[in-house]
Amino acid sequence: MKLSWREMARKLTRSAFYRWLRGLVYVLASLFVFGMWATDVREFVSLNGYYRATLLDMVQGTAYRPFSYRCLVPAIVRGALTLLPDAGHVWVTDVVGSLGAVQRALTYLSWEQSDLPVYVAALLTMYGFLVGAVSSLRELVRELFAGAGWFQDVAPLAALAVLPVFFKRGTHLIYDPATLCLFTLGLVLLHRGAWRGYYAVFAVGVLNKETMILLTVFMAVWGWQRMRRAELVRHLGLQLAIFGALKLALNWWYRENPGGLFEPHLYENLRLYMRPYWFGAVWDGLGIVLLIGWHWKKKPQFLRSGMALLILLVPLYLYAGGYGEIRAFYELFPVLFLLGWQSVCEILGWPLKPIEVRSGRPLEDSAA
Repeated sequence: MKLSWREMARKLTRSAFYRWLRGLVYVLASLFVFGMWATDVREFVSLNGYYRATLLDMVQGTAYRPFSYRCLVPAIVRGALTLLPDAGHVWVTDVVGSLGAVQRALTYLSWEQSDLPVYVAALLTMYGFLVGAVSSLRELVRELFAGAGWFQDVAPLAALAVLPVFFKRGTHLIYDPATLCLFTLGLVLLHRGAWRGYYAVFAVGVLNKETMILLTVFMAVWGWQRMRRAELVRHLGLQLAIFGALKLALNWWYRENPGGLFEPHLYENLRLYMRPYWFGAVWDGLGIVLLIGWHWKKKPQFLRSGMALLILLVPLYLYAGGYGEIRAFYELFPVLFLLGWQSVCEILGWPLKPIEVRSGRPLEDSAA
């Protein structure tokens, strides 16, 4: 019996070879985008570009507050360096560091050879989180759309292609890939109602960056119509308790570090935004709005709920973010991308069918 091309494609995508090839493509594409991010040496942009939060100061725990509070990746790097034997430190520093290509890279990046093990451990950790973000986004597509087919595999690659737009302005900080990964993974677990995993990711995410509390806001908006009030209040209370306890502990631990809870930039941002704008930027923004809003009511309620985060993110960005620093919206990136991605698929003639509940059960039942 002769198979149609659709049946052959479906059979191929279920093969072990395809899964291996897909993983390899994700790894290589992530490596390319990560290299773009990690090797940007522009002033105030590179990993050591901002004196209050250089990579080495972050790892050593001596960065200014609030950056020092974001201690997850630095702790992982320190742990990895502790496990590396002294001979390994010497080999990385003296043998690997003496290679011509490595010497040229260190000179280009303005990194110290004596700290090469720190840089290597940090790069591997950050890259691992970026690959995790790509994998989590694919899982989110599977959670939200029925019969996504090969579009669920292409979506992470399209997201990687969009991500460098967020690299244009603002310092590249050691916790950025982890922010993208943990928030996306949290969305996956929230939609599944996998509360144990959700709370683990939430707690780890708070250690990475305090804006993980936005996941609680997302849950509150999404759960308002999906959960019993008692359940919703219980989850909100527990998450606020976890967040408060961790923040108090971090504030105490880094109390001697210079800086404060926030870096206010409100006056500077308002002054800069009062400048005349580029006409092209207006059209870019309008295009993004139209793409996200295309057939709005057909979009998953889960994603539409996420847009409520803008109510908090925009004021936070104006107050504590830098002018044009859209990396402050990493938490919203998976939501914005998938809203736009659904529109792209529909325009191309491959409409995606949203899944409003998992396995035909309300969210609160799947969490039981």
